[in-house]
Amino acid sequence: MDKWVDSSVLHNYITIDRSETFDYASVYQNSADDYHPFLYFALLHFICSIFPGTFSMWYAYVINIIFFIIQQIFLFKLIRSLTGNSYWGIIGTFFFGLTTGSENILFFLRMYCPATALSVVLFYYLTELYNKRNDSKISKSLFIKLFITTLAGCLMLHEFIILAFIAALLYGLYYLFTKHIKCALIFGGTMISSALLSIGIFPSTIQHLFGSTGTFGGHVKKYSFMFQFRIYWSYITNELFGIATSPWHTMTSVYVFYGIIIFLFLFIPFCFIFRHEKWLHTFFKKLKNGFLQFLKKFKHFNYAFVPLIISVIFIIAINSQMTSIMNMGRFANRYIMIIYPLFAAFAVALLYYITKWIFRSKKICYAICMVLSVLFIVLSNLLAPHCYRMNYPHSGMMLDDIEPDSNFIVMLSSSFLLTCLTDKSGDTQHFFATTYNSALSDDYSADFDLNGKPLYLLLDVTTFENNGVSLGGIQAPQIQFEADSLYDKDEYIDFFKNLDIASNFELVGIDYNMYGRKVEIYRLN
Repeated sequence: MDKWVDSSVLHNYITIDRSETFDYASVYQNSADDYHPFLYFALLHFICSIFPGTFSMWYAYVINIIFFIIQQIFLFKLIRSLTGNSYWGIIGTFFFGLTTGSENILFFLRMYCPATALSVVLFYYLTELYNKRNDSKISKSLFIKLFITTLAGCLMLHEFIILAFIAALLYGLYYLFTKHIKCALIFGGTMISSALLSIGIFPSTIQHLFGSTGTFGGHVKKYSFMFQFRIYWSYITNELFGIATSPWHTMTSVYVFYGIIIFLFLFIPFCFIFRHEKWLHTFFKKLKNGFLQFLKKFKHFNYAFVPLIISVIFIIAINSQMTSIMNMGRFANRYIMIIYPLFAAFAVALLYYITKWIFRSKKICYAICMVLSVLFIVLSNLLAPHCYRMNYPHSGMMLDDIEPDSNFIVMLSSSFLLTCLTDKSGDTQHFFATTYNSALSDDYSADFDLNGKPLYLLLDVTTFENNGVSLGGIQAPQIQFEADSLYDKDEYIDFFKNLDIASNFELVGIDYNMYGRKVEIYRLN
């Protein structure tokens, strides 16, 4: 920072030197210094070590594709385990795999896709254990699979340990209350030992989760808990079903309440007037019998639904309290991706039992499920933003258009944003990175010729607008922030315009391809 540097360091930052191949000690230490466990980075490091000195998005896509396939296979198994019906498992897998939510999981090249796959695997094994709870002997292999899945998930994403905790708690209490004592003890020991081992392997988990600057630290500005909860809920319904629930407070509950009052106001006198009529007695008798039949079927209720939906709600609640949609915008949906397929499995399995209760014909049930699946797939793809396609808006010159033989100055709102240029500017000549705080006092003179090659100025102007609270170019909740900027944009523009090295000062492009932030591109010669 704050000096001219050879741009090769940007390329070296995202590639592995031959001397670094299969060196997992650095991967582990970097993860400890960051906010995530090391397992995903170890997998990525393994692939990159096979191709030293090169960079390709496909190195990360390979991991996502493999785990996406695993996710879909176990989603089928999970739905089949919940419903006892393979056809519904196929339809449910087809439905989720083609939604925008599923696409976002696949396209986002981070640890969230592998963690999501492991969450589905975990709940499949949990459901299988529940289905076998009354067996005289439960295979040890099932507990081993639970142990390995939980361990891998905890070392893949910190939120996984929270997901596994609430699921294990709910199942463990069920086994205790239903007097499956042996199963409860073995299950509890398996889950607890797996989680503790993950912390033993990666002790930084505690600091990352609850430290003041960790994943769930309280150092960032955020909306209220309920507002963030409603926004997260709108994300998941929008990306799976295309229908976004409103994050704003509505009058729906009031309307429902008054609707019930009006209905009772009319229904009670009606019943009193016709109280001696035979048809009214017949109606109430059928209503009573139907209710009793419902209760009879409810006795055989599948408890596996309870941990499934409560875990979904719990993860949304935790993130509503601890993360910041204000800072992350729509990209905050990454924090709840691990529950997307779980909620889809719950919805499909619930639909199975509802249609089975109403209709006797299996063909009708299948038809309803298929029609709704296709409908929600279409709505999801039409109405939900495909934000991880990274199709950022731009005008004029883009960051990717900067010539390989050029030099550039980049002013950033945060130094970590320099990593966003590693894959775009690693083939340029030199760069000078500075921040808002140091830009006006830096010396931009160089010991090489700056006039013989194209010279650019890249201004991250996000902090000039609402202090960087919202992500430029990204659809976020329509909220206006009344906040005066800490920095005067005109002052910075005038400063760079009058630099000795600037023989020209022309705005040649605007691009949002820097973590969604607005970047203005100026030609200085």
